[in-house]
Amino acid sequence: LPGIWYNTISLQTVIWVANWNRGINNSTGLLSFHSNGSLVLSDARGEVYWLTGVAEGVASPVARVLDSANIVVTGSGGGSPTWQSFDYPTDSLLLAMKLGGSTVVEDGAMDRAAFISIPKMKTYDMFTFKFHNSADDVYFQFDILNNTVLSRLGLVERVVWIKGTKLSNRFWFAPKDQCDSVSPCGPFGICNTNDSPICSCMQGFKP
Repeated sequence: LPGIWYNTISLQTVIWVANWNRGINNSTGLLSFHSNGSLVLSDARGEVYWLTGVAEGVASPVARVLDSANIVVTGSGGGSPTWQSFDYPTDSLLLAMKLGGSTVVEDGAMDRAAFISIPKMKTYDMFTFKFHNSADDVYFQFDILNNTVLSRLGLVERVVWIKGTKLSNRFWFAPKDQCDSVSPCGPFGICNTNDSPICSCMQGFKP
C-alpha cells in the first residue's frame, strides 16, 4: 500500500493511502508511470490496483512527495501539478488540503475568522484560523502542526500531537449528537435529543 505517515512521531500514524479499498496481498507491488502520464500501482502480473488521472501535455512526468505530505505529479521541469494526493484525502485532513465540491458541512454563521457555533475556535489561541472567499473558491483554513481525522465512527476529530507526553490529544470533534448533523429533521423540523423521537414540527406545520 503506497502511503504517507509522520516522520518524527514515534507512534506510526498513516495519514494517506493510495489504494485504501483494494490492497495487494503480496510484496510484488510496482509504482510506475503509464505512457499516458498517469501514475499506476500494479502487481507482478500487470494487474492494476490504483491509478491517477491522465497527465495530458506533460513530457517526462515526475512524482514528488512534498514536505507538506502532498504527493504531486508534474513535468520534469516542475510547474502546476497534473495530479496531487491532497485532492483525494482518505481519513486525515492536513494543512492546505481542501475538500471536494460535493461535500456538505454546516458549522453555523461566521464571525470574522471563526464559526460562532464552535466556541473552541476562539478559546484556543494556539490555532490561527483563516476564511478565504474569492470569485474562484471559498475555503476555511487553520495553521498549526496538527491533523483532522475522519474516524471509523463517522466523527470528524481534530487531533494534536503533544511532544512532552508523546501522545495524541483530541480536543474537538463533530457531530456531537444526532441533532448536530445537517438538517436531521428536514426544513421545518425541530431536533431535540431530549425528546423521543428527536424530531418534531414547529407549531402550524405538519411532518
